[in-house]
Amino acid sequence: MEKIPIEIVPKSEAHQQLIDLYPPQLANKFLPEWYKKQKIYSREHIPQMKDVKNCPAIQEVMTSGIIIPAR
Repeated sequence: MEKIPIEIVPKSEAHQQLIDLYPPQLANKFLPEWYKKQKIYSREHIPQMKDVKNCPAIQEVMTSGIIIPAR
């Protein structure tokens, strides 16, 4: 899969300063701890129930997008 470069163009000079200070990053670098710690578990009536990390819809929501970290 080819990566497409994304360019963020601020509306004003003041916004450019923010982007220079806090460069935008991919959302998959900011996964919450609860998401990272998910594990596979099993129950008697469900042989192997998967964690939320194995759900394609949740995985897409958690890893898609761009974040401007304010650190």
